[in-house]
Amino acid sequence: MLELAFRLLDEYDQADAEWRNYVGEKIDAAIVMSEQTQPIDGKTFVNRIPQHFQQTRQATE
Repeated sequence: MLELAFRLLDEYDQADAEWRNYVGEKIDAAIVMSEQTQPIDGKTFVNRIPQHFQQTRQATE
């Protein structure tokens, strides 16, 4: 029974490490992209949100 508990703990640790690596890669990619993108003001950003959702909705239809 103890061996099973250790194996499950190892599997959990492995999955957690893989998830952290995946998220870290996404964060790194977002940082690189943000460094290559012109900054915009808050009002412009907020005004673009509905357009983004509309484009996403149209792409999935």
